[in-house]
Amino acid sequence: MFSSSRAESPLPAPPHVERVCGVRCVSLPRFSDSRGALFVGEVGANLPFTPRRFFFIDAPAEATRGSHAHREAHQMLVCLQGCCAVLADDGVNSAEYVLTSPDQGLYLPPRTWSVQHYGAPHNLLLVLASDVYDPADYVNDYEEFLRLTRQPRRAG
Repeated sequence: MFSSSRAESPLPAPPHVERVCGVRCVSLPRFSDSRGALFVGEVGANLPFTPRRFFFIDAPAEATRGSHAHREAHQMLVCLQGCCAVLADDGVNSAEYVLTSPDQGLYLPPRTWSVQHYGAPHNLLLVLASDVYDPADYVNDYEEFLRLTRQPRRAG
């Protein structure tokens, strides 16, 4: 789980952890001058899907969210403020990624179980999603998720 010493950890996951299938860390370009900083994400460049929905999670320290997977939806997580430790699991391997800056994104493909743990006093997470909200796309039971990961993927 999240600890204050890991809050300083950059992406990616520690080298001793196996990679989680399809999950990847994304660097978002940062342009800074005396007026502040601009962070950029572009579909096809560092965003591997076209977003159809976005939302923000405003979470206090020690909060836990997520604990589900999506059947078809892709997601990109970007921590705009604070610190968010993301446990990603593909049904075989799992790894923790720590997001601490708006120039870091974490891509989660479909069929990836994720849990977010928030560590700073005030945390703001941006989530970009490939699809509009559909309750049928959510897998909220871990055992059902494991059964889903054993099924072949549909051709896209």
